Amino acid sequence: MAGRGTDIILGGNADFKARQAVYNLIKKLQYKNGLSYCLLFPNKTENELFNLQILNEGQRLTELLLKSGISTQSNEFVQFLIMVKKSNRELIELILVNILENGYENKANHFYSLIKIFYTDFYEKYKIKSDKEKNEIMRLGGLYVIGTERHESKRIDNQLRGRSGRQGDPGRSRFFISLDDPLLRIYGGDKIKTLINQFQLTEDVPLEGEFLTKALDSAQQKVESFYYDTRKQLFDYDDVLNTQRQAIFKERQIILGFKNVRTEMLCYGEDLISSLVSDLKSLTLKRGSQIDRVEFKKLNKELSYILGVPYFVVNYEEVANLDLTQLYSFFVNQLWLSYDLKEAEFEIYASGFIRLLEKAVLLNQVDLAWKNHLEKMDILRDAIRWRGYGQLNPLMEYKNESFNLFVDTTREIKYNSVYNILKSRFL
Repeated sequence: MAGRGTDIILGGNADFKARQAVYNLIKKLQYKNGLSYCLLFPNKTENELFNLQILNEGQRLTELLLKSGISTQSNEFVQFLIMVKKSNRELIELILVNILENGYENKANHFYSLIKIFYTDFYEKYKIKSDKEKNEIMRLGGLYVIGTERHESKRIDNQLRGRSGRQGDPGRSRFFISLDDPLLRIYGGDKIKTLINQFQLTEDVPLEGEFLTKALDSAQQKVESFYYDTRKQLFDYDDVLNTQRQAIFKERQIILGFKNVRTEMLCYGEDLISSLVSDLKSLTLKRGSQIDRVEFKKLNKELSYILGVPYFVVNYEEVANLDLTQLYSFFVNQLWLSYDLKEAEFEIYASGFIRLLEKAVLLNQVDLAWKNHLEKMDILRDAIRWRGYGQLNPLMEYKNESFNLFVDTTREIKYNSVYNILKSRFL
């Protein structure tokens, strides 16, 4: 155990026991002997049967009902009966939290008053018992924590020690450890075993001394130093992804703030055309290469399909004779023309619908691309460590590869957004 979240109160927790007792009491009133009473007293009303159940729970419960001023023949009692039937653990816990922690009491609801009276009665009873047990435990010396191993982190050992002597209560702690414990076996246990053999000590002789404590502390420091370096390295990796996350989230937040993203869609389209045209032009630099001609044909076909123009609107020789500006201008004009035609088509069916569609498509593509990017980054982080065996810096390699992935992700967002708008149809 690590000791966190464990509040060990000497004598027990009267508040917790009282809350549990209230729930158990309500549960008993709901189920205990309900069927038996119906069989034994078939002519009695539901209120009378419930009154028999209350009496069966003891005189003290009857006194509590009288203390609340509720008669078993009153309307308040009927209301109480209905609430008991509807109650469950969550409702009882909520009422107790409202009463005890939030200071809220629904005086119009007698069920609240009864729950508070039940809790107060149980708490007073358990408090007396807890105080008595606490005094006895304190007389015996308080809580004694016994550890059967030492953790890799000294902080966790100190948390365990802190369970004793809680808030001024008396207590002690003591740790026992074997020489075969992983902490000693990995970090210096052999030296201690050699020392034991030199003094010819048997296995049943306990060892205790300052040198053992120092050996354990030294081992824990080595482990903590190793984990610190690991966490620091993970932080450096996470910092790369966090920078990309901030860029994506900032872009997404900007999109959410816009009422009209037509300009952004056209900018994305122009960026996409610029990238594709650059690739198209670069394939013509090596004239006569069969591989480049095949790739040129594929890219030209892709551009033609996106823009909705006939395939091979430009051929290999024409592109080779055109400069990059002329080629870019030609395809951008085709983009604007295709986009205007698509907008006019949507306006025929539903005025203004294209504006809603643009924003929905763009946000959807940002979300999908980012989820895919996170999966790729996880795979990259697991694989990049192997480059250390090639005398490369894994972190620098991770930064370079992640940048390339991020560029591909942004390009994917632009490509898919423009493609989905230009290829969308009304059924």
